[in-house]
Amino acid sequence: MSSPFALQDNLALRRMSMSDLAQVIDLQVATLSSSMLTQLGPGFLRRFHESSLALPHSFAVVATTDDGLITGFALATSDAAEFEHRIARATLARMILALLNPSRMPLVPRFAHRLIERGPTVHIPGELLLLAIHPAYRRRGLATTLLGRAEEALRSAGLLEYRVAVRTELDDARAFYRAVGFREEGQFIVLGEPMTYLVRTLA
Repeated sequence: MSSPFALQDNLALRRMSMSDLAQVIDLQVATLSSSMLTQLGPGFLRRFHESSLALPHSFAVVATTDDGLITGFALATSDAAEFEHRIARATLARMILALLNPSRMPLVPRFAHRLIERGPTVHIPGELLLLAIHPAYRRRGLATTLLGRAEEALRSAGLLEYRVAVRTELDDARAFYRAVGFREEGQFIVLGEPMTYLVRTLA
């Protein structure tokens, strides 16, 4: 996907680049503020996204307007276990620094709890990690389009299915994923809060 392609509302999709990170982080903070990763702050998020873009099994795409405004982005991986392992190592120092901030001390027990948490037992390497849409561009099919591009990348990697984890309390997000063909796999505790895992088969 070296060149963008047209979308409605004069939007285009292209691969995410390092130069996009300031806008991507701003959008993530604005739309995914309750996410535990987002709460670690912009410094951590920059390191997270920089590391993600460097991994061969990750795929990140942005939607932009003609004047360069990023209206949405998606991040997926074809090897979730390796992604988690390498990102954990790459961001550890930045995470510790973020958690030393007194305002983030309440997050410490949740991240410590992660050491004993267990997620789904069925191995599915593909995972949608992040999907964010600018509020002004929601309900126009952009989320479905971004999801479709992520699925193309996962298919190209030879995957037959992939999963996504959504906070159980987010009814609208769960409803969206069910509407586009995901099936609920189960509920698990992640970073101390209930998460619903959903799986979609790649046709």
